Amino acid sequence: MTIRLDGATVEYFKAMAEETGVRYQTLINLYLRECAASGKRLALAWVSGDESSASVPAVANVERQPPVAARSRAKRSAAK
Repeated sequence: MTIRLDGATVEYFKAMAEETGVRYQTLINLYLRECAASGKRLALAWVSGDESSASVPAVANVERQPPVAARSRAKRSAAK
């Protein structure tokens, strides 16, 4: 299988891999599996490019999570 990911997305998961010790490909799979299991949907809108490019999807209102390390620290603090 081939999947195209932009560089920023790959770097995000590589950084998370460094923090967690889990391979970045595995993290991407886990995230996609979680999205599929929960029925998460993106708010997509098709945006026209300039005359030389085709229309492309743009993502709006995507939930943002703090980095893994910050979430781990928050969980440890809450458990105390």
